[in-house]
Amino acid sequence: MNLDLTAEGPIAPESDDTATLPPAPSILEAFREAIAGKVERPSIIRAVPDRPAIKLQFSTKLQSPEFIGILRRAEEIVKPKGFTIPVGIVAACLGLVHQSEGILLNGDALSDDGRQLTLRDKAVYKDLLEGSEPHARIDAVRKLYGGAEYLSDYAISRQWGEIVTAAGITGESGEAAEDSEDPTS
Repeated sequence: MNLDLTAEGPIAPESDDTATLPPAPSILEAFREAIAGKVERPSIIRAVPDRPAIKLQFSTKLQSPEFIGILRRAEEIVKPKGFTIPVGIVAACLGLVHQSEGILLNGDALSDDGRQLTLRDKAVYKDLLEGSEPHARIDAVRKLYGGAEYLSDYAISRQWGEIVTAAGITGESGEAAEDSEDPTS
């Protein structure tokens, strides 16, 4: 067998298969496919400090209007005379309740009749955590995190901050997070 190796290399036999291959997608078609899917923000699970058996699952789907609504509601609660909890702690408690997707005890989800319980459920904030009126949900979250102690308020604020950050919200006005560098400059 004698192979003729030229500078161009061996010549492959011609095939009709190349005519049946679909054309490669253009860069615009590839981009269109890349953005066609729905954007999902994953939930986060956080342990309750000093209560290692209890973990809470939170949604990170939070829009700026919801965030601002939580802040405004906290301000409305704190304004009446005699409410001594700082507005930031009230907002964090309300935020944790609002974003709650589940409660885990030793890795098992708390459920009632097959439905997963959250901090929004009366069975949790009123019955299990014995939140007292007029703001049972806030009271219940503070009890869950260890009462009115400074460290429990810090833990509540820190976990609320993690949710807000994961949602891409920054600043007190609830604007969306922006990159530190402007790509247009």
